[in-house]
Amino acid sequence: MSTYTNYLKGKEKLNFSLIGTSSENVSGMFPKNDLKKFGKMENINTKGYYTNSFHIPVEVKVNCFEKISYEGLFHKYCNGGSISYVEFKEAPINNSLGVKELLDYAIKNDCNYIGINFPLDICNDCGYRGLINDKCKKCNSTNILRLRRVSGYLSNINNFSYGKMHELDNRTSISTFDKL
Repeated sequence: MSTYTNYLKGKEKLNFSLIGTSSENVSGMFPKNDLKKFGKMENINTKGYYTNSFHIPVEVKVNCFEKISYEGLFHKYCNGGSISYVEFKEAPINNSLGVKELLDYAIKNDCNYIGINFPLDICNDCGYRGLINDKCKKCNSTNILRLRRVSGYLSNINNFSYGKMHELDNRTSISTFDKL
């Protein structure tokens, strides 16, 4: 794809580029369309979303260093930009050395841009912040704002597209202390 976009750039004298990033609506729309057109293909169009770009599928259990090693191989082909994400189970508070180690590793593995995702839940009644399961740990409220990153944007999960909600349900996250 990179070779072809470079070919077209020269041939057509236009600014073609290859972007390695996510596309929120396409990830859910394409499998729906493919399901209608081709029928059910187990583990292909039945998850409710397609994995974007060169990213390792969110349900694959790899640590953040393995993910960066693999995805870093593809960044150089994306002359229009690229990003890799790692998913933490919790905010990496009090682990700045671990985050620095991760960023240094991403740089050494040719990642142009890296995003660190972690859940942020906020109790709308008492203001408690952190990972909240069903009820607030402080006041037992179920009135919770759940913020997650989707396609590069921090958003309330109620605003996620159909495909991204399915992706969120399948995301595999690591403890920030698993290898950091």
